[in-house]
Amino acid sequence: MVTDETYRAHSGTDLATFDDPDKDPAAARTYRLLRLSTVQDLTTRVAEDIGQDPRKLRFWCMVNRQNKTIRPDQPITDPKMTIEDVYLKLAGTKLQELRLWVEVLEDADLANNHVWSAPASPQSGAGNPPKNDNILLFLKWFDIEHQMLRGVGHLYMGKERKVEDLVPLILKKMGWPEKAPSGEKTQLRLYEEIKPQMIDAMKGKQTLKAAELQDGDIVCFQRIPDGKSSESDKGLVAIFPYRQQHYNNNNTGALLGRLIGSRMRGNSTTTYYIESYSDSCLIQDQ
Repeated sequence: MVTDETYRAHSGTDLATFDDPDKDPAAARTYRLLRLSTVQDLTTRVAEDIGQDPRKLRFWCMVNRQNKTIRPDQPITDPKMTIEDVYLKLAGTKLQELRLWVEVLEDADLANNHVWSAPASPQSGAGNPPKNDNILLFLKWFDIEHQMLRGVGHLYMGKERKVEDLVPLILKKMGWPEKAPSGEKTQLRLYEEIKPQMIDAMKGKQTLKAAELQDGDIVCFQRIPDGKSSESDKGLVAIFPYRQQHYNNNNTGALLGRLIGSRMRGNSTTTYYIESYSDSCLIQDQ
């Protein structure tokens, strides 16, 4: 079970690790239930564990994508479904365990028994939800000063909205001002985390649909220091961490090929490379 707490502790690719949760705070939590237990049974147990009202919780099945990532795919909307039915019909995996992400509804009117029917919900229906224009996106912040990458939450955005429309939502979530003390607008760089060996700079004027974003995709962002414009920061570099088994020094993509260090986390290695701002996308709040 991936929770908001485990995601905030995560500093690697994807949403979580699946190692021992007793040793790694970023590891998905483990729950054991009978196959005939219902989703409602699981909801009650998880709500008690994370200290939330069970009416605010909704589970998403996580699936293995073809690019070797593990992402939420669709919500479980029928609380009467058994765990076995969820595994067989929605999980889309041959693994023994059922991997889920638990979403916590924000600003819910708990007097309403149908809180998940609110507009914030991107999909509805059990097993075969209808199409909706909203996309579930996860956010990761790369802290340049402390050289750390961590999950910061999720949001919904319409497919026809532009990538630059993410900026004010990110600023609000992070508690950052729209303008720096100098009066300049707060600037961010946005990337899509595609897979462990690949990130892609996002284009501010492109719609989410044109960028081919879908439920469960991850947007990484970093804040540009005050006074660094798109022209003046071309020589500035930051270290952006990504797990890689190897890297071709002749590659001229966003990641430039000078290996400067690595560290172990669980059973995986996080490797650090120099990243050039000149190969990325600068987006500022409008």
